[in-house]
Amino acid sequence: MLRRVVAFFGHAPALWLFYRETIPPPLRRPNAIAVMLTLAAMAAAYEVAPGGSPGLATFAAWVVGHLAWGAVLASRLPAPTTV
Repeated sequence: MLRRVVAFFGHAPALWLFYRETIPPPLRRPNAIAVMLTLAAMAAAYEVAPGGSPGLATFAAWVVGHLAWGAVLASRLPAPTTV
């Protein structure tokens, strides 16, 4: 359970830091797509933000993308392999 929480909030870096594991191969392509979509949403939010708040809009887009991918990663993360 804690491993999924770590994956939800910290994604690949946290999985590596705490568990020395990488994102499983079946989730690597979706991870790359999530990164690209989050960056695109951040750029779009920056461009369409009302005057004076592009930073806040960009941050909000990042939070939404981060939490969305965290939910996907945590729910699809396979059981840990034992050595």
